[in-house]
Amino acid sequence: MTGDAGMAERKLDDAMTSASAADEHRDESPPWLYYHSPAFFQLQRGIVLAHFADIPRFHDLALAALETGYAGLLPDERTSEWGAGYLVHMAAVHERAGNADQATAVALAAALVAGQTGSPRLRAMLVPLAARLTARLPGDSGVAELASALA
Repeated sequence: MTGDAGMAERKLDDAMTSASAADEHRDESPPWLYYHSPAFFQLQRGIVLAHFADIPRFHDLALAALETGYAGLLPDERTSEWGAGYLVHMAAVHERAGNADQATAVALAAALVAGQTGSPRLRAMLVPLAARLTARLPGDSGVAELASALA
């Protein structure tokens, strides 16, 4: 929150150590914390590291955490509204690093879920990203497809 990437990374390392220890006692967790899996914590790590994605090292760390966490979700979680929200974060990391093609491809996957679920939340997350991509790549067919999917 203060912009200290190094401190954020150290605190995330502490949190991941605690999450790993808690995972060893999953059977003792209350049932409403079913989604607090190692994948979930990787996704959260990726979101925090994404705040520093203009720094190449943190771009790579954020993307790795988001991709690892997303891959660790169950198939029905990946296509859920909340699961696809992580795709939007992933697309934003690509976009911040200037990887517009990757950002567009990942955002399109999230837009498909938004359309299937009718999620206003996902759409609200995607619209500003699509606007930034449109400004960066006017006339790009992938960006046009993303804008069309959100219309």
